[in-house]
Parts: sequence; C-alpha cells; structure tokens
Amino acid sequence: MDQRDPQQDRLAREFETLRSRYGVDSADELQDMLTSMETQLCALYAEVERATRPSAEDGAFENLEFQLKALYAERERLTERTGVTALADVETMIESLSAQLSNLYAEREDCIIIDGRNITIHGPRRVVIRKKK
Repeated sequence: MDQRDPQQDRLAREFETLRSRYGVDSADELQDMLTSMETQLCALYAEVERATRPSAEDGAFENLEFQLKALYAERERLTERTGVTALADVETMIESLSAQLSNLYAEREDCIIIDGRNITIHGPRRVVIRKKK
C-alpha cells in the first residue's frame, strides 16, 4: 500500500475543496478569481459612494425644497392667525387696520377721557385744571 504524507493528504483535500466550491483547478486561477472579485467590489463601493453622496445639484434641490416647506409653513401660520389665505386679502386687512388706526387717532385729537379718578384731555389747545384745596 501506498503511504502518503499527512501534508499531501491535506493538500489533496484543499485542492478538491477549491475545485468543488470555487471551480478552480490551480492557485493561479484562484488568484485571478480573487483579483476579479476585488475589482468588482471596489467598483461597487465607488458606485454606492456616488449614489449616496449629494452633488451640488442635489444640495440646490434640497435647499429649494427646504425653502418651499418653510414658505408653506409660514402661509399656514398666517392662515391660522388671520383667517385669510390670499395675499390680496392680507393687503386688504392691513389697509383696513391702518385706516381704523388713523380714525382712532383722529377721534382722540379732541377728546376727554375719564378713567375712574383720572381725566385725560387730548387736543391742540393746552388745558390746565386746578384742584381746590
């Protein structure tokens, strides 16, 4: 009987594993296969990097999207607080409030306000009130 060295048996088993699992018959084929896999893996990593890294255009798009969301949020707050949705309605409301304020100041020009024990006189003339002792 042929007696083989344990190292030869181990090499024979490893060679059979390479053939059955990986389809290669030599160390050179295995080297080529690993080099090809490494190249493919590097290309895949580079592709994933390009796909996930934001470009300048993506940044501009994200900035525009952020601005648009902020604009809609402001518009929603304006609608909730004032009850108006259109810019023309807001302008009308501001003009109305300005007119009301002007009317209020005009009414206060020549008036007397009595608030409890305090009397306030508004007008173009100077008024002096003396209290008797």
